[in-house]
Amino acid sequence: MKKPKSTIELYNSEGPCLSAVRLGENLYQIVDQWRHPIRNVSAVELLCVYHGIETVVDSSGKTWNLGKEIPGGPKPTLDDIMEYIRENEKNS
Repeated sequence: MKKPKSTIELYNSEGPCLSAVRLGENLYQIVDQWRHPIRNVSAVELLCVYHGIETVVDSSGKTWNLGKEIPGGPKPTLDDIMEYIRENEKNS
């Protein structure tokens, strides 16, 4: 069985600006580029952040709305996010 990824980059601009780290079953932690924890979220909340329904504020005070950031390129595809969630939920 393939080991699930523990981390996925949510936004990368010359390095990971925001990432999600799996903490446990249906629990992820969003961290900023300095690896400071920003917020713990469920899979549904992670998708809300990805789509820009919810914003996050990093440790430097920058507000991120991933739905309004440059589309494509610096963020993973929705398929990548869904695969990350499925792999982690399946292996909980």
